[in-house]
Amino acid sequence: MGPAEKILAGLAALRDEDTLCDVELMAEQQTISAHRNVLAAASPYFKAMFSGQFKETRSKVVAIEGITATELKQIIDYIYTTKIEITAENIEYLLPAVHLMQMTDIVEHCTVWMNENITETNCFTLLQLAEKYSIQSIVCAVEKFVMANFVSVCETSGFSGISQQALCKYLSSDTLKTDINEFAVYKAAKYWIQENKITDAKVVTEILANVRFAFVEPDKLTDEILCDSIIASNTGCLKMFGEAMKYHLNPRTQPLYKGDLNRPRGLPSLLLISSGKLQNTQSFASAGADPVHLLNFPNFENEGIATASIKLPMVIESLSSVQIGNFLFVFRSNNEGFRNFTKRYNGSTNTWKEMTPVPRESTIGSVATSVTDKIFLLGGMFVNKKTKYSLNSKSIMDRVLIYDISNNSWREGVQMPQRLMYSGATTLHSSIYVTGGVDPGGLDGVLSTVAKVHAFDIKANLWLVKESMNHPRCQHVLEACEDRLYAIAGRVIGGENTTSIEEYDPIVNQWSVIQIECLKAIGASSFVVDQNIYIVGGSDAQDGVTVYNVTVYDVDKKKLDRMEGHLPYTANCWRNVSAYLISPKLL
Repeated sequence: MGPAEKILAGLAALRDEDTLCDVELMAEQQTISAHRNVLAAASPYFKAMFSGQFKETRSKVVAIEGITATELKQIIDYIYTTKIEITAENIEYLLPAVHLMQMTDIVEHCTVWMNENITETNCFTLLQLAEKYSIQSIVCAVEKFVMANFVSVCETSGFSGISQQALCKYLSSDTLKTDINEFAVYKAAKYWIQENKITDAKVVTEILANVRFAFVEPDKLTDEILCDSIIASNTGCLKMFGEAMKYHLNPRTQPLYKGDLNRPRGLPSLLLISSGKLQNTQSFASAGADPVHLLNFPNFENEGIATASIKLPMVIESLSSVQIGNFLFVFRSNNEGFRNFTKRYNGSTNTWKEMTPVPRESTIGSVATSVTDKIFLLGGMFVNKKTKYSLNSKSIMDRVLIYDISNNSWREGVQMPQRLMYSGATTLHSSIYVTGGVDPGGLDGVLSTVAKVHAFDIKANLWLVKESMNHPRCQHVLEACEDRLYAIAGRVIGGENTTSIEEYDPIVNQWSVIQIECLKAIGASSFVVDQNIYIVGGSDAQDGVTVYNVTVYDVDKKKLDRMEGHLPYTANCWRNVSAYLISPKLL
């Protein structure tokens, strides 16, 4: 026992013997003897009480209001022994008492106990305590527990006592367990409404607006929900019900629904689809590699069930793709006969659907982007069984094909001003921008990589020539973020590959080089989250080695960082990859 422990043990012995005690604390007509200086040293509350111009400074007996005799004894015993027992029975009374007395060390003990003892029956009680006394770590821990156990905690008595604000926060959250039944979410909301006797139609609508009715089975919508009086008599709720039924009855237009209607609950995952051949020219099947992987985002740990549950319905040799909400549209040719196709993947149901195939001849190297309910397929190289992948000036095209999502049909669009393949394409301010790419050249037919930029004005239905990039590039990343365009890295045929990042301001029609030697990636994929551009896979621009990293570019800070972790080391298949953030239903 050290000197400090000996002194504390001596003071405890003096109190037990009632030696030199100069104050008696009273709660519920019971008194506890103690030493003023010891209490003042342990608690700012007692220090202020005994050192100020208060009557308690001179009184022999001091009444402590708002605390039970049991909790007061526990606190005084702790001051003399540093030992305290926290239980489910006393936490509700002990925490307010130690908070009053500013006993921060006991508050810490309470915090640790609450964090380790969250249960279905006490979670809402602990949440109320944590919110009242501003213990944010416990607020977060309880909310996480509720999200993970929502169905079971809704059946406890404490659920009906939470506020409407808290209820709506839970109901609207994406972090409810991914395998949760949305009908159970509706039943929980209905139970809370009934228990709290909510009759205001506006309030009922505000609460039920957080239920994702599109993910309730159609038979439950019609047979159970529509029959509920809170729905049948409420105009706002009937409107939501009608939208959900429309969603079910028109699967073709499901990708066009905005907001939560086409997004199931659960945090998004990173879906990677590889195309082309592996680095050693083997096919995926012969190399024992799977072209599909599903990784946690943003730490990129493998989900472990993705390759077994998300299977491609075709063998992809070259693909163009677009993501709209939780849907993927994949276009291009099959390496078995070069048959054209259009496939749609629904992440909410984990299903593929055959759509109207891409018309005319097969192509590779085309790029795709979307505007409202249309998908634009731009340029590319003509291939067939005879020519296959013969890259020359005659095989590159300037065609534009437009896919109408609403009626599942294709039509020709206005041709691009020049023939291009392996360009970058994205949408910004209702215009489609096409940057760089491989140009078939002039009369000599020599292929070259260009820095040219064209924009298609959707409303005017015409192509415009924009300011060229500072560096030519193809097979590069192009993303729109915060009202600007960003062209990142890329390949240069017959020359030194581009490693720079360029930023385009559409208002002044000007490109600016942000970084020169930044990223050596060809054929990488990308996506945007908030103000960050994530760059996935590809091959090294200098030596052609497969890139297994994910790099993120922060457009606000103009900073490029490599993320921790790496893509799975699977047969060098990240040289031609498409990356998507989806919320999948894993079977």
